[in-house]
Amino acid sequence: MHISTATIALILSPFVTATEDSNARNLRANVNKNKTKVKNNRPQSKACLLLLKETRFLDGTNSEEADCFDSSNGLIAKIKGPDGAQEDFIRRFKNGELKSGKSTLKKNGAYFDEDGNLVLPNLDNLEIGESNENTDERRLATVVGDKEMLAIRVVAPDATTTSSESEISDSWFGTHGDPVNLKSQYAACSYGQLRCEGAGKTTSTGVTVSDGVYTIEISNNVSGVNRDIVRGWVVMEGDAILGSMKSQFDHVMLCFPPGTRGDWIAYAYTNWYLSIYNDEWCNYVSGQMHEIGHNLNLAHSGVWSDEYGDRTGMMGYSYSSDDDPLMCFNAPKNWQLGWYSDGQKVVTSGWRGKIYGIADYGGVDHNGSVVLVQIPASVHGGTDDWYVSFNRQTGINAGTQEGGDQVLLHRRPAGTGFAESTLVAKLSAGTLYISAPLLIEVHSIHTSSNPGYAAVTIGDVIATPFPSEAPFTPSPTAAPVTNAPTEAPVTNSPTAAPVTDAPITAAPVTASPITDAPTASPTTNPTSAPITPEIVTPPPVTNKPTGLPVTSSPTKVPTQSPTSSPLETCSIDKCYACLEGGACKKEGCLW
Repeated sequence: MHISTATIALILSPFVTATEDSNARNLRANVNKNKTKVKNNRPQSKACLLLLKETRFLDGTNSEEADCFDSSNGLIAKIKGPDGAQEDFIRRFKNGELKSGKSTLKKNGAYFDEDGNLVLPNLDNLEIGESNENTDERRLATVVGDKEMLAIRVVAPDATTTSSESEISDSWFGTHGDPVNLKSQYAACSYGQLRCEGAGKTTSTGVTVSDGVYTIEISNNVSGVNRDIVRGWVVMEGDAILGSMKSQFDHVMLCFPPGTRGDWIAYAYTNWYLSIYNDEWCNYVSGQMHEIGHNLNLAHSGVWSDEYGDRTGMMGYSYSSDDDPLMCFNAPKNWQLGWYSDGQKVVTSGWRGKIYGIADYGGVDHNGSVVLVQIPASVHGGTDDWYVSFNRQTGINAGTQEGGDQVLLHRRPAGTGFAESTLVAKLSAGTLYISAPLLIEVHSIHTSSNPGYAAVTIGDVIATPFPSEAPFTPSPTAAPVTNAPTEAPVTNSPTAAPVTDAPITAAPVTASPITDAPTASPTTNPTSAPITPEIVTPPPVTNKPTGLPVTSSPTKVPTQSPTSSPLETCSIDKCYACLEGGACKKEGCLW
C-alpha cells in the first residue's frame, strides 16, 4: 500500500522508498501552496476546457452539469452565471454545438470566485474555441489499443475507502482472479480491440505505482462534504505526489470513502480522463463500464422519458454487483465505437437477410455477415439515424437485462458523436414494425443454431429465400399466395392510418408470407386470406415506462374504400404537440 503521508508511508509500507518519502514531503508543500490559489477572486486570464459531468444517484435519477478545467492551476471549476446558464450549456452539449473535452470557453469579465467556481456575468459574446491539446485529445478519443489506467484509493482522517488496493485492482483488472471485471469485459465486447491495463511504472516524480492502484491520503474530513470538493482535494494531492495524472494515464478513477454528501453512486466527465465512484461502487463492473463509457464519449441509453431506461446494454442503469450483469452496449453505441465495422450494413431502400448478435460476432463469416443495420436520417429527411440489431442473449451478452433474443430497434441523432439513444421497440418472430422510416419485418429468430440469427426484411424487397436455407414462413398454416385471391386484398387506403414516428416510405402493408417449396402449383382460389404478421406500434410516452413497447394485432383486412378520412397520426417527431399529461390528447390524433 502506498500512503501519501510520508511518516505513515514509512511505517506501514515496506515498498515505499526513502526517495518516494522525500518526493512526497517536498510535493506536499506544493499542494498546500496550490490550495491557497482559490481563496481569492481572480479574473479568467485564459480559455478553460469545457466538460460535461454526468452524475448518477441511488434512486435512478441523474444530474448533468457543465464544468470548466483551468489548466493554469489544474483545477475543475463549476460554471455559474445568470439564471439558465447551466441549462444553456447542457443544451449546447447535447445538440453538438459544444464538445466536452474539446471546446473551450473564454469570457471577458468572468472570474473564479473564492470557492473555485467560474462566474460568468452574462452569456453574451462567449468566446467558444477548440483545445489545442492534441496529444490528450487523440488519446482520449481512441477506442482501440492499449489504455493505461490508475485507480486512486482515498484515505481521509474520518473515513477510508472500504476496499483494499488488492481488491480494487482485482475488480478493475482481474489481477487476483476476478473472472469478470472492467478489463475482461471491455476486451470481450471489443473482441480484443480495446485493452485496459492497470498502470505499473515509475511516475514523473519518481513514485512507483503497481497493479493499477495507488493510495492517496488527504488531510481533510469527508463526512458530509460535497463530492466535488473532495475530488479537488484528491486530484491536487495526486498531481503533487505522482505528477500530472492527466498527462501520464489514459484514465484515472477516484474511489472515495463512504460518507460524502448525498446518495450519489458515481460520476464521470464525458470525453475526458476522470471518473469518480462512491466507495464500493468502484468495484461493480456495470458501474465501471458505464463511467468509462462516458470517458469514451458515450452518452446514455434511454427509453423515451427515462434517460437510463434502456437495459439492453451498459449505458442504461448500473447494478450493485461485482461480476454481473454480463453485457455490452446497444446498436447505436456499437456503431459509434466501430468495433464491428465489417458487420455494419446501411440500408436506404430495401434489404433482406440475417442479423447476428454481437455475442456471436467472433464466430461468423466476416465477409458480408451483418450484426448492425443502420437506416440513415437521409432516408426520411429527419434528424435521427435508426438501428436494427439482434440482441443475442449468450456469451459476453448473456446478462442483457431486456429484449434478450429479440430484434431491437433504436434511434439517435444522426452521426457518431456524443448523443443519447432511445430504445424504440423489441420485436419477436412474426412481427411487423410499421413506424420506422422503412417497414421492418421479423420473419423468424433462430437461437438453436450456432451462430444464432434473426431473419429480417427491411423496406421493399422482392420475396426470395434467405441465403443458405430453405424458404420459411412465420405462419406455415396459411395457403400459398396466389395472383388472384378471392378475399379482399390489402389495399393502399386503410380505414385508419398506422401510428408513425417518422415518415414511412412505403404503404403500411404487410409482407407476403414466404412459403415452403410447394409440391404442386398453387390453387387459383384459396379458401382464406394469407396470415399477416403481428403489427407493432410504438409505446405511448410516459414519465417512467416499465414494460415492453405496446403491440397490436390487426383483427381484419382493411376495406378497399375507406368509410371516413383517416385520423391524423401522433408521430414521435411531433408528439409533444399532441401530448397533454403524458398522453396523446390532440383532437384527431392516435397513439
